[in-house]
Amino acid sequence: MAAGLDFLRAPPPKARYLAAVALGAIAAAAAVWRAWSADQPLYPMLHDEHSYLLQAQHLSHLRLWFAQHELADFFESFHILVEPVYASIYWPGTGLMNVWGVWLGLPHHAVPLVLYATLVALVYLIAAEAIDGVAGVLAALLLAAQPHLSAFATLAMSQVPSALLGAALLWS
Repeated sequence: MAAGLDFLRAPPPKARYLAAVALGAIAAAAAVWRAWSADQPLYPMLHDEHSYLLQAQHLSHLRLWFAQHELADFFESFHILVEPVYASIYWPGTGLMNVWGVWLGLPHHAVPLVLYATLVALVYLIAAEAIDGVAGVLAALLLAAQPHLSAFATLAMSQVPSALLGAALLWS
């Protein structure tokens, strides 16, 4: 028992990275299960989400905007510019994080799940490096159990990318 706890406290580097990947995958699976059990649909529902996904589509064509949409007079959205250009109203950070999903043809909730799993893995690595492996596991579990952040794990919103960038800043 003591040897197992010592291994958890100070795992070798390879085991630490494998544990980070495993914790990230478990957190992503738990987020999908939470969404499924709460009957949360896996399609865009929020205005912001539609705007970020539109922006990802535009950025996948290496454009920030397109010419004014021909049916702009019939659009009624305050999260999308329709005159004088057709574009998202947001800065392109979240859209950029979703571009590779558009290029690969993934469903819109796949990229946020990967970002969420990466966030949980990175939090484990930060805490394991700063304190020890047990603290890393506890930090990753606490983050994965946080209901407000895990609710955004399947949504193309800015919360998870912002948290990931903050964790990456700490890691660097």
